[in-house]
Amino acid sequence: MNYKLVKIGYLSLGIIILISSILGIIFIDEVLQKVSTNALIVISACLCFPFFMLKILYEQKYPPTRKEKIVGWSIVGIMIAYLLFEVIKTL
Repeated sequence: MNYKLVKIGYLSLGIIILISSILGIIFIDEVLQKVSTNALIVISACLCFPFFMLKILYEQKYPPTRKEKIVGWSIVGIMIAYLLFEVIKTL
């Protein structure tokens, strides 16, 4: 398996997810006028699932260092906290 392509794949998906999340946060009112909340959840799940699968494949061959794990989990924690805040705010 070509792990360089796997890394390029999950990094590309990560960048797409990050950019679309930031644009969605900035223009949330316009986005919700055009697309329903359920459609946004489906779109984000369709982008995140292959991202995590490719990342798991890559990390099996090249495990991350302790510092990379701490940075990664802190970013994930912040994103989950923000997601929960947005979900609770919309209810």
